[in-house]
Amino acid sequence: MYKKKQKIEIFINFILAVLAIGIFHMFIARKGALALYATEQQIPLAFPFNSLIPIWISLYLILGISGAFIYIKRATQIRSFAMASWTIQLVLCILWPISFYYIPFRVVTPIVLSILFMTNLVFMFYSFLIEKKVVLITLPFFLMVSYQMMFHWILFILNIDIV
Repeated sequence: MYKKKQKIEIFINFILAVLAIGIFHMFIARKGALALYATEQQIPLAFPFNSLIPIWISLYLILGISGAFIYIKRATQIRSFAMASWTIQLVLCILWPISFYYIPFRVVTPIVLSILFMTNLVFMFYSFLIEKKVVLITLPFFLMVSYQMMFHWILFILNIDIV
């Protein structure tokens, strides 16, 4: 098992890793989001632009904390599955703004978000088997991914081109 100092270092490392990914995410999405919100077009069901950065930074913090909680537990096959799904979530969090703003095929974004949604469900399932409170910690991230997935599928199905 890890000592208290080692656990704190693990939490700090996980939080720094996800914050780096969050900053990269914001860097990728900034240009497209500014252009999108600068248009006169009304975006249905969209968050106000000023609230996007604090929301996503807090969600990435939640993701880092939940990953650290799972990582400090005893090494088992279930923990390995949970950490694998956590890592896949991080990769998909990088891919979805790229697919939304820079890939011309509009169906790619809802598909990436659907895979992120399913991966989040897998992570929550394995996390529940390891540490039940991680599921509660991860719930806001799950709700935001669910919202984003539905939002992008609605945009695709109704053929609303906002980018």
